[in-house]
Amino acid sequence: MSAAGGDNEGARVSAWLALFAVAYAIMDILPSFLTQDIRHKLTTGDVFNFFTPFGLLPLVWRLYHLLRDRAATVGLRRLAAWIFFISAILFVDGHGMNLSANAVARHLVNQKGQGVYLLDYFFDETMGHIFAHTASLGMAAALLVLVRGTASVRPTWLAWAAAPLFGFAYFADGVEGQTVPILLPGAIAVVLVAAVMVRNEARVSGRHPVVAFLLAAYVVALILFGIWYVWQGGFPQFSELGWV
Repeated sequence: MSAAGGDNEGARVSAWLALFAVAYAIMDILPSFLTQDIRHKLTTGDVFNFFTPFGLLPLVWRLYHLLRDRAATVGLRRLAAWIFFISAILFVDGHGMNLSANAVARHLVNQKGQGVYLLDYFFDETMGHIFAHTASLGMAAALLVLVRGTASVRPTWLAWAAAPLFGFAYFADGVEGQTVPILLPGAIAVVLVAAVMVRNEARVSGRHPVVAFLLAAYVVALILFGIWYVWQGGFPQFSELGWV
């Protein structure tokens, strides 16, 4: 690949990573603040949040298509495709559970501790979040698999600038979604893998925008997890503190 070709590819991938990070942060965080009641406790945030999979999954799929033809081996390309596929299913399933159960929960505020409330809480705060947040880690893993051993392409400032935004959204997911036991070790794993790629494959995938973006994003997330733990003495939800 020529230097110009590598720079062009790096710019394209960096731009799509930045677009994904911005879209993820907006669609993940904004609905919590859109609380206007439309009807029967259905909020504007619920309606906005309905479109989250339609907004995010095409961006991830676009990244896959940008990268797949340059995968080092057919095996890595197939592995990445399967991880993407399974992660997409988990994300849609978990997001749907969380969205619907969260809306229904507004009608159950006087039934806390009872069977219906506990069942709704399970689909909202437990299974829904576990599925969706595990899927986000799966997509990161798929991207790392896809670029392993590929030719070096230079990330642009867009990849670096957008990484903290995704890192913050990831941190917020863990805290408010009560999935710190999944997302915290997941972030450590991604950082370690990306760091090894940078060290051992500096002339190939270690210089890829995907590696740079994920390394920076998850380092930011880990720093925020650490600050939150020290500040709060644990990982209380933002809603428990009355922030959202």
